[in-house]
Amino acid sequence: MNPLTTIGIGLAFLTLAGCATRPAEDPRYARSDGWRPGRVAEVGAAGDIRRRSFRDCRVSSSEGSDGLLFASIWYRRTGGRMVRIAKLDPALDLHVGDLVYVNIESCAQPPEKRAG
Repeated sequence: MNPLTTIGIGLAFLTLAGCATRPAEDPRYARSDGWRPGRVAEVGAAGDIRRRSFRDCRVSSSEGSDGLLFASIWYRRTGGRMVRIAKLDPALDLHVGDLVYVNIESCAQPPEKRAG
């Protein structure tokens, strides 16, 4: 077999193997439970968040939104990046750029900080 062909096959195999593996996920934030790793894009009151989101917890909040903080969070999904707007836990100090886990299935679950 030609050495260039061997190298090409080896590189193709490594590329496919790299795409098929994901980092180990924290068992507390399982994908099957709706959790996704994300990054905070905005933090503010309900009316201050400017990004649009198909999954927006501001509209499902049963209580008044006065004094509540929300965050728009980028996360990856097949086909690109998505935005989730989630209600924040007042005890959690989140800032733009922070890495989090966000639950895309439940507005009752606030985002949680994750290690870099």
